[in-house]
Amino acid sequence: MKIVVIGGSSHLTPALFQYLASVDLPAPMAFVLVGRDRARLAAVGRASRVLLGSQSPIRVDAHPWDDEGLGGALAGADLIVLQARIGGARARIHDETCPLEHGICGDESLGPGGLAAAWRNWPLVDRVLGAVADRAPEARVLVLTSPVGIVTGAANMAWPRLHALGICELPWTTLLEVAAAVDVEPAGLEWDYVGISHLGWFHRITDGRRDLVLDFARHRGDGAAFPRRGLVEETHAVPTRYWRLHYEMTAVIEEQRARGVSRGMTVERLGEAALAAFAGGSRDEIVARLAARGSHWYDRAVGPLIGDLAGGASGTPFFLTTRNDGFWGEEPAGRMLEIPHRVIRGRIERCGNLAVPPRGVTAALKPFLESEQLAIEAVVARDRSRLGDALAVHPWSRNRDDVRGALLSAVTRDVDS
Repeated sequence: MKIVVIGGSSHLTPALFQYLASVDLPAPMAFVLVGRDRARLAAVGRASRVLLGSQSPIRVDAHPWDDEGLGGALAGADLIVLQARIGGARARIHDETCPLEHGICGDESLGPGGLAAAWRNWPLVDRVLGAVADRAPEARVLVLTSPVGIVTGAANMAWPRLHALGICELPWTTLLEVAAAVDVEPAGLEWDYVGISHLGWFHRITDGRRDLVLDFARHRGDGAAFPRRGLVEETHAVPTRYWRLHYEMTAVIEEQRARGVSRGMTVERLGEAALAAFAGGSRDEIVARLAARGSHWYDRAVGPLIGDLAGGASGTPFFLTTRNDGFWGEEPAGRMLEIPHRVIRGRIERCGNLAVPPRGVTAALKPFLESEQLAIEAVVARDRSRLGDALAVHPWSRNRDDVRGALLSAVTRDVDS
C-alpha cells in the first residue's frame, strides 16, 4: 500500500508514524512525504523513521516538491493524505485575528477565518488534484487541509471523478468523552450523528437500555465546561466542542483577546522547537516534542483509517466529509455532510442514521450548511461576490452589515501584501 502525504513536512507528521508504530499492521506500507522545504522534510522524515524503528514494515521516503511537480511521488499511490496549507503560521495568525477586529470569533476553520483559509488554500489544492487526476486517478484523497468541509466540497465540485473525502477526529473524541462521563465502554454504544466538519451533534446515544444523552446532561454540573447541561437537555443532543464558538461567542472573544497571542503563533513556536529535535534528537526528545501539542487527528482518525484499509481492525468509526446522497433526507443529495463510516474488509462503508435529528439540531445546522455551500461555489469559481453571500448568511456575520465589506476584504486579502 502506497500513501503519499502532501504537506508531509509539517512538524506534526511524525505523530502519524508514532501511532502506526504502536499497532500491528497486516501488510507493509510505503509512505512518500512531499514538501517544499527540503530541510524540514529531511528532519520530519528522520523523526518518522526513528519512531518506527529499524524493524518496521513501513518505509518512509521524501519527495521535495519542486519545479518537476508531483508526478513521481503520486504514481501508483493508493491513498493521498492532503494536509498542505498556504502561508504557514503567518496565514493562520491572520485567519485567527482578523475576525476578532470585527467582534467575531477567530478560527482557522470556522467563520470568516475559515473562509479566508479556504480562499487561500484552494488554488494549491486544485493544482494537486489535477496532478492526482493525471497520475493516480483511482487513489483515495483524504483531505485535512483547512477548512476541511469547504475544501472537500470544492474538490468534489471541481473534480467529481476523484475519490475525495474529508476526515476529522472531533466527533469520535466527543463520543469517547461522553462514554467516559457516563462510565460505559464506547465500543458497545449505538448512536446517530449529523453535522459538518467541526460542527456536529450526537442526537441519539444509547447502550441498549439507557438514553445516554440525558445521562450525560445530568453529569454536567453548573460549573461544567462546554457543553452546558441546559444546551444538551434543550436540544436532546451532544454537540462537538466547536459549537462553543457559536453558543458562547462573547466569552470566547473575550478569552481570545485576553490571550494576546494567537494559537497560530504558539503553534509556530512549538514547530520550531520540534524541528530542531527531529533533525538530531533522540527518540525520547522527539516524543516529548510531539506531546507538547496534541494531534489526535492522527491517532483517532487518519492512522486507524490507514491501518484498517491495509487489513487491520481498529474498531474506530470514521467521520468523513462527503456527499449527502440520502444520509439526511431533508438536505439535497449533493450537500456536503460529515457522515460516520466504518471500514469493513478493506472497504469504506457509511453508517446509516436511524433517528431524525431533533428540531433544535437542524435549526442550528442549516444556516451553517447554506453558508458553506455558497463558500464552496465561491472558492471554485474565484467569485468574491458569492463569497460575500456566504458571509451574509453565516450565523456569525449575517446581521453585521456594518462590517461585512471589511470582512470580505480581509478574507480575500493576500497575507503577504
